[in-house]
Amino acid sequence: AQVKVYVIRGERKASPHNWETERSLLGGLLLDPDQLVEVRERVTAADFHKPAHEALYALMCELADAGQLPDTTLVLDEIARRGVAEAVGGAGYVAGLPGACPSVENLQGYGQRVHDHAVRRRLLLAAEAGGVELGFQLAEGGLQLADAHVGGDDHVEALRSGGMIQVG
Repeated sequence: AQVKVYVIRGERKASPHNWETERSLLGGLLLDPDQLVEVRERVTAADFHKPAHEALYALMCELADAGQLPDTTLVLDEIARRGVAEAVGGAGYVAGLPGACPSVENLQGYGQRVHDHAVRRRLLLAAEAGGVELGFQLAEGGLQLADAHVGGDDHVEALRSGGMIQVG
């Protein structure tokens, strides 16, 4: 079943986000960095609402790309080496993130929620800029974005993958 939603002009009341979920995801990845590979299939740095979380996740991904397991000790060492403590919320903040993760068993779910909030933010930004046609389909776990059209162009993949779309 598919549901069409037409937004003529959107008003953003609050930017969808949940910093606790972002903290739980980052803290869990510091505890169990092996899960980063699977989380990265869905979550990009741009999906994080809080700039410090975005910067930290990007740093963790860079370490993983360099073949290093981004656990708490390695990440804190890299933060100090690069001199980016302020950009990621401070060394004390990062050191406390593992305590913010109730269970590493739920990391994929935390990642999905972070990503879903990001998609909602992007849709709201697109709606603010002008007329947008959005299509949702019923899927396991709720509604899933199926179509996103602005001026006849399909933008669903850009919105799902963390991209922005130009409207107006």
